[in-house]
Amino acid sequence: DIVIFATGELSTPPFSEDVGIQTDKWGGIIVNENYMTSVEGVFAAGDVITGPSKIGKAVRSGLYAARAIDIWLRSR
Repeated sequence: DIVIFATGELSTPPFSEDVGIQTDKWGGIIVNENYMTSVEGVFAAGDVITGPSKIGKAVRSGLYAARAIDIWLRSR
C-alpha cells in the first residue's frame, strides 16, 4: 500500500505507463466515475487527472476519491 503526494510535481508519475495506467493525450491519468484508474485498486485524484487547477478543486477531487476508495476496500 502506498500514497503518493505530488503537490507541484509532474502531472503524471513517470511510472504510470510501466504499470499500465492509461493517460489522456495531455498526460492526465484517466479514471472512472469512482476515481479508479485502468489498474484495479489504483486510484487517482486532483491535478493528475485534471491538470493544474485551484486547490479547492483538487481537495474536492481527493475527498470524492477517498470515499470511493473506502467503499471499494469495504466491498473486498
